[in-house]
Amino acid sequence: MKRNGESGQVLLIGMIAMIIILLAVFLLFDLGNVIRAKVKAQNAVDAAALVGANWQRHTLNLVGELNLVKATTVLISDDLFGIGESPDSYLQSNTQAEYDRLNALERYGRLKTASDTLSQMQQRALFIVPLIGFGAAQQAAKNNGLNYNPEFADALLEQLNMARGTGERSSLYTPYTTEEFVKTQLFGYDWQPSYTSLLSEILQEEGDDSKGIAVVPNGQLLGAPRLRGSVFASVLQTRRLYDAIDSSYWCWLKDILKMSFSAGKWWGDLVLDEDNSFKRESEFLPVNVEIKASQRDTLESLDRQGILEPFLTEAGWNAVPLSRTHDGNDPVYDAQGSIASPDSRDNKLDPLPVIDWAWYGWKWRDYDSDLIRMWEDYLTSPFQTQARYYSGAVSRMDTKFTPVTVSGTMGVNEDASPDDETLGEGFGTFSSRSANRSLQRFSDAQKRMRTGLQTVYAYTVAKPFGQLKIEGELSPPHLSKIVLPVFDRSAIIPASLENPGSSPLADYNWYKFQLEYLPALGTVDSLDAMPEHLKRAHQWRHEMLKKLDDPAWRQQGLDWLNTPKWAKDPDDPDKLIQVGINEDDCTYWDGGGGSRHPSSLH
Repeated sequence: MKRNGESGQVLLIGMIAMIIILLAVFLLFDLGNVIRAKVKAQNAVDAAALVGANWQRHTLNLVGELNLVKATTVLISDDLFGIGESPDSYLQSNTQAEYDRLNALERYGRLKTASDTLSQMQQRALFIVPLIGFGAAQQAAKNNGLNYNPEFADALLEQLNMARGTGERSSLYTPYTTEEFVKTQLFGYDWQPSYTSLLSEILQEEGDDSKGIAVVPNGQLLGAPRLRGSVFASVLQTRRLYDAIDSSYWCWLKDILKMSFSAGKWWGDLVLDEDNSFKRESEFLPVNVEIKASQRDTLESLDRQGILEPFLTEAGWNAVPLSRTHDGNDPVYDAQGSIASPDSRDNKLDPLPVIDWAWYGWKWRDYDSDLIRMWEDYLTSPFQTQARYYSGAVSRMDTKFTPVTVSGTMGVNEDASPDDETLGEGFGTFSSRSANRSLQRFSDAQKRMRTGLQTVYAYTVAKPFGQLKIEGELSPPHLSKIVLPVFDRSAIIPASLENPGSSPLADYNWYKFQLEYLPALGTVDSLDAMPEHLKRAHQWRHEMLKKLDDPAWRQQGLDWLNTPKWAKDPDDPDKLIQVGINEDDCTYWDGGGGSRHPSSLH
């Protein structure tokens, strides 16, 4: 008996199968494109980070060379610096003692002027040379296939306007752009005009495609947003919090889940309190060097350990370190202008108190010995000699972009009902339940492609390396305390070994979340009361905070952490004994809960 009602069923199923296979091919093609884009992005940030580290190396060596000049008698013997003695200026003095006193004070003042001139040159280097590295890194990234990123440009323009004292955020930061906090004159150097001009050139606000921002370096941003007002302020400003909530990463969240959520407004009265610390160097690719007054024991230590000798010999100066020329005792005068009894005084001018030096900041320090041993266990061979395991200047470059995908532009109609799925135009409407289920799975795959694979992120960390040779042994460069020109190479390093974190400008949405959403959160009594435009603009993080706000969800995490762990009793194999709880296994590497090994090189 012929069943006319079943005619065409095989054709229908075949068409559905062909469409699904075709779309699967598109997805695989797009996945290949995304993987290639990831490789391209990684190569680009590798090159950019190395360029940035090279320019940090140039900065440190230039500053160190100027420190060498300060460390020698060139300052007080070379007429080039205006310090040479000129007796004619003291003809009006009435006595020899007065003449000597005025002569000493005049030389003291001139030495101060010369020292400030060298310090000004060092300040110029600290502000400008890293920015040259910032610009050079853009070209390196573009040479490796990256394009201009308008999101990065918007963020940098906002920060540039902050440095200029203009723009949307300037009113927020008015207290932090005054002389009380931010000195515009550093040893006579007006840093703002040249600094902002060079930033503008890198940004190229006119839209020249040959310039612009493709990668963002690490930085210590002037006026970076900070929150205060409750114990949760720092937690809410931790980027990893939201990823941990999204993945129910109980190990990372364990301390947060134990905090008190008893108050209805547990997050407290959050207030935006921008970081007003002024680093006196470039915000981008900083080298963590500061220029400050002399410490006598430092030069004595340099002299005693013979650190300066190789540098002075190589420079070819007929110069002697100041610590050998002056015994550290200023001439002292009594009320009549006569020189006081000498004791051990040699009546020579002590130049050290008027000289400022470029010092390694607090971030320059040796790595922990356990950390060094762990890395040497995981690497086939140490990537540096142990003398070079130290923190300090580091170059990190971040990028992100969205490659074009075929599946991302085709799309399943998300408004269609479960019984009426439509795949683009011209494919027709299928009522078959199996077709609908297949198309729904494809729709879900597309959404994952749009929200996950389609956005490419990459970053790399590199740093400049150098070493001192003290009594025949290699030592980290910061043992000299003052910066010396010892940096001879740059290299990519494992990100977990020393990671400065990405600049807020690398994720503009995160930056705006801190500037807009979190301060507004401090003004409302519930998450539902947040302004609608902020909910929409920061939807994902808003949803993560809703999860954290849910007592049942938090209890789920606490229950998992406290779940007993069992093992066989060594004395009775048929018996189980409790050997702890899940929380006991929450071990960490660089803040990552549960990780038993260092993360990858990048």
